[in-house]
Amino acid sequence: MDHLMFLFLAVLIPTMSLLSSQGMQDFHFDKKTKINLYYSNGFFLWILALIALTTFNFKARSFEQFGFSMPAWNWIVWVLTLLFIVLYLVELISKHIFIKHERKMDWTKNLQFIPSDLHEFKHYIFLAIAAGVCEEILFRGFLIHYIYSFVAGSALGLWIAIIVPAVVFAIGHLYQGKWAVLKILLGSMILSTVYLLSGSFFIVMVLHLGVDIISAIYARFLINQLDPDHTIEIETK
Repeated sequence: MDHLMFLFLAVLIPTMSLLSSQGMQDFHFDKKTKINLYYSNGFFLWILALIALTTFNFKARSFEQFGFSMPAWNWIVWVLTLLFIVLYLVELISKHIFIKHERKMDWTKNLQFIPSDLHEFKHYIFLAIAAGVCEEILFRGFLIHYIYSFVAGSALGLWIAIIVPAVVFAIGHLYQGKWAVLKILLGSMILSTVYLLSGSFFIVMVLHLGVDIISAIYARFLINQLDPDHTIEIETK
């Protein structure tokens, strides 16, 4: 069962993302479509996470070993956590100040699924929580443990267990653009290291959820600023 889950997460999902990335740019989301997307993707993530937890525990491995425990804080964990936050905020601020109008317009075309009002945002929170919790279980927890079980015993093996899931996770966000993939790759490697050193999901789940919520708010602000008449997207009342 572990092998099937690995193939699904590491092969099928990235492949589907590569095939659908162009389609996301050409597709227009109305309100109903966006809300359906939030719930369908959210429930899909919860189902996958439950399957991953079941397969992990099937071999009598404890959930504490998996990461369901209070984090062990040390100076490296603190530094990496603060580094992740600083890099994210710097990237967000620099994007707003220095990137030209045309590039911002191109960027917003990849984000038509972002909630456009408070009503949609309330539904989006379900997806954000699902992503923050379930994607960490899948890509930070399951994939790292699975890969490390084959390459354990060396520093190189540990790096492989960190880098491969980070690459898979980043490719899964190709619909957001190539620059986003590079950002997510770096951020994912930092979060993976925090997860391993702290021995807990708690920190990475909170950071992941925070990024998804803040990014959605900023993206909507940027779209409204660049396109107050909503010509980028098509919405139905």
